[in-house]
Amino acid sequence: MGLFGNKTIYFVDSENVNEKWIEALTDIKKSDEIIVFYTEKSTHASYENISKIADGDVNLNWVKCFTGTNALDFQLSTELGYRIAKGERNTFVIISNDKGYDAIVNYWVVKGIKVSRLGVEMDPPKKNRRTRTTKTTGLRSGRTSSVTRISSTKAAGSKAKAVKKVDINKVAKAQKDSKTTTKAATKTTSKAATKTTKDTAKKKDNKDANNQLPKSLWKRKPSTEMGYVEGIGKSVSVKELSNYHMVLTNLLGQETGTKYYHQIKDDKALRDKIAKTYIANEEQRLDYLVRIFLSYNNKGFTDLQKILNVIKDRKCDSLNNFYKLLTENFREEKGRTYYNIFKGIYSVLKSI
Repeated sequence: MGLFGNKTIYFVDSENVNEKWIEALTDIKKSDEIIVFYTEKSTHASYENISKIADGDVNLNWVKCFTGTNALDFQLSTELGYRIAKGERNTFVIISNDKGYDAIVNYWVVKGIKVSRLGVEMDPPKKNRRTRTTKTTGLRSGRTSSVTRISSTKAAGSKAKAVKKVDINKVAKAQKDSKTTTKAATKTTSKAATKTTKDTAKKKDNKDANNQLPKSLWKRKPSTEMGYVEGIGKSVSVKELSNYHMVLTNLLGQETGTKYYHQIKDDKALRDKIAKTYIANEEQRLDYLVRIFLSYNNKGFTDLQKILNVIKDRKCDSLNNFYKLLTENFREEKGRTYYNIFKGIYSVLKSI
């Protein structure tokens, strides 16, 4: 983890990730440092979990933060800036699912500082279960059945008494008139139904035409890492280097993504080449970026349209709701898989 400096310093937002940050630190070295920022709202970490880190002789520090709105976030960010201002050329990692830190990460990355945010997979929220109440009647089934039989018998008797002799000619005429009326009514109903069907089909065609997506510009899966790097430029402007860095590191990983980021940043000819491939249409840009991530993660495009619909859904206004909509559309396991693929670039997807 200490690729760009002597060590990696982890800044833990314990209010946001509880004690899940311990599970995220799987490659800690003795030279690394962990700073856990906590308040009264932070979940208490168990001794058993803490011992997994502490027993490794890692430099573990606890910082109790002052209370207030976003107080912990500000204090963590201040400590990060202080460490950087001291001239430390280390790798800095913020452990939090709060995407608000991404602006800070991007600010330092474009200045050449190795800063990143590491998200942690949280336990899915528990669903509220509604209790169904079944109303019962005071009558037993046997008694109800008995009452029904009595009523049917009385009705049959009354009907039998009401039978009278009728004129056959009158009955025949009435039947003829009834058939004529029924035929006319059927014809009218048929015409009305045909018109309604045509109107409905016309409205549907208009709606489909309005919702029809532009043709995808995707041709084939890139065969190299550089192919993916340049492919990102079709959806994310190379002029927005902070977003480009975010997408690169989420797709290729922190180390590889940052390597390509600096290559693009330092090579004007490469930037100009990528800039020429930028897609003008927003729908096509979003389509291409989603395909890039699905392709790199060896996922097919069967669920592509559903994923695009989730991203564009009005309810998809936060990372939590993004997770909720994905699991509702694809069930728990598959929804979580897609969430893990796209959560790091959620802000970029929504900005397209």
